[in-house]
Amino acid sequence: MMDFVSSVRKGYSRWDHNADVPGSSKSTRLLKQAGCIAVFVAIFSVIVLPLLVGSKAWRTNPDPCKVWEEVRGLLSEHDNVSVIVGNGGGDRLIFSRGKASPPPSAILPVASASKWITATIVLKLVDRGDLSLDDKPSRYLDFWKPAPNDKRSGVELRHLLSFTSGLVEGGSLRCSAGSDDLPACARQIYEANSNMSNAPGDGIYYSGNHLVVAVAMAETKTGRSLNQLLQTLVIQQLGLHEQVHFSSKPFGLNPSGSLMISAIDYGVFLRTLLSKKDGFLSPRAYGQMLTPWTKNASKMSTLAPYIEGRAWEYGLGHWIECFDELSSDNRSIACPNASIQSSIGAFGFYPVLEAVVQVFVS
Repeated sequence: MMDFVSSVRKGYSRWDHNADVPGSSKSTRLLKQAGCIAVFVAIFSVIVLPLLVGSKAWRTNPDPCKVWEEVRGLLSEHDNVSVIVGNGGGDRLIFSRGKASPPPSAILPVASASKWITATIVLKLVDRGDLSLDDKPSRYLDFWKPAPNDKRSGVELRHLLSFTSGLVEGGSLRCSAGSDDLPACARQIYEANSNMSNAPGDGIYYSGNHLVVAVAMAETKTGRSLNQLLQTLVIQQLGLHEQVHFSSKPFGLNPSGSLMISAIDYGVFLRTLLSKKDGFLSPRAYGQMLTPWTKNASKMSTLAPYIEGRAWEYGLGHWIECFDELSSDNRSIACPNASIQSSIGAFGFYPVLEAVVQVFVS
């Protein structure tokens, strides 16, 4: 799948966005103004890839009809993969090719792509004043006892959302099995890390533990379940399909991996981030989300093999990929302002946001 993603990135970046685009003048204006959304659909995979116009140095192909030749070549080798590419406004198709695949409207499990939306729910609560990134679990979870020499006492919400809390022991998948009780799962994670050796913020560990604790804090503070928060803070505000939900089957509710959503609905979410839609998140929250929080953290075991050889960072609930000029060439890695934000999940669901962002850490 990385080959497909790399091809689309390179093809789109080579497109001369000042060149004439075949079709109506209306569609031409839409393509030039709105950026691009690509949806990859395979038997076990859906990839949502919104792309914003790259720098002028990359726009060298005067013929927009040729930028997808590499993608067509790759697709010709795989009958079970489909690619659908539309503009950032969501109302025009630029490219469509493929055979057998679920439709973009199908509600599917997206595994770790759940993390981005879960982190967004928590950030919206921060925006609302219900939570703060400085909050410690002990403020909401009565079993979390503050103690001067206990590294767990230093964990803050910002560490949980950036996966740098140091809570590496235990397992969110095991303690959530067959249960929707996230505070109880958070307690098991707390107890499993009684001898925590890594100070919060020191290293990144890719695990579902962090978001279980973060959501347990959110549920306890608001008195509402994760799915209720999803409904009021995301689904209703963005007009997503009512069937979007966190599933408790077959392994129990998991804020990091049990979201059920369609490519179309996830695309709406990504376009909201791409445009920094007013009223969904504050400008400060958008900046905090897209900040690489792990730049000063050591890289501990991540359980994410696809970052090996790539100096990726982590924001709040998603990866910040670092490539040189939209290339997957690991020999020249850079993290420019136009960094690539993603939250790849098992089953091939790969949402990616590429945009020029201004970030900061409070």
